[in-house]
Amino acid sequence: MNNIIIKELKRFFNSIEGYLIIIVFLLINGLALWVFPYPSPNILDSGFASLDNFFELNLTVFLIIIPAITMSMISEERRMNTLELLITKPINPSSIILGKLISTITLVVIMILPTIFYSYSIIDLSNGKIDTNAIFCGYIGLVILTFVYASIGIFCSSLTKRQLIAFILSILIIASMTYLIDFLVRILSNIENNLSEDNYTNSFPILDFLKNFLTRISITENYKPFSIGIIDFKSVFYLFSIGIMFLLISIENIKERR
Repeated sequence: MNNIIIKELKRFFNSIEGYLIIIVFLLINGLALWVFPYPSPNILDSGFASLDNFFELNLTVFLIIIPAITMSMISEERRMNTLELLITKPINPSSIILGKLISTITLVVIMILPTIFYSYSIIDLSNGKIDTNAIFCGYIGLVILTFVYASIGIFCSSLTKRQLIAFILSILIIASMTYLIDFLVRILSNIENNLSEDNYTNSFPILDFLKNFLTRISITENYKPFSIGIIDFKSVFYLFSIGIMFLLISIENIKERR
């Protein structure tokens, strides 16, 4: 597994695409948080010495960045017929998937390390009067979010030889589990509000059940506590469950090629 991790890290940093991904990530965050005015989540315009905007923004940024990293993890191995060589060696399929996952998380952690300077800037702006625990929780949330997104990306990469298809499929799945679910919750809320105005009642058990269910399975809603400095263990368990589910399916996909 260590060889797989080292191989992926070398492949990333030996390619121009790897550095472009890091540059794009830092540019998006730097410009959106410090330069671009409203409606960008500009920290200076918000009037609050907080990194909440940074953590909320990366729920969307990671939607593109992480699939870009994972799209070639398995698909490139399949295209070059090197996956078959790995499988024929005495390497457990779970070690292959875990190696790809750990390398992705390591890459993302390296990518977000420069953003620690944001923390120092915010602390300086607030004259030290800032909840550093909230920043710490936010970064933990980013790592957990990386685990979930990377698991989905690796799963999609295990389905096809084409990197572009893996990239698009990853985005579609992640977007469905975040923004599509949130959109459906808003629609249900609007329907419930309209019905309440017509029937003069606020009790709609079916709509309430659907809203609560969708809210509970939304990645966005389960990530929000971290972005505001709260570690919700129910959210941790749910997010890890999603990631583990996709990893197990990915392992089965590789086993089928034996």
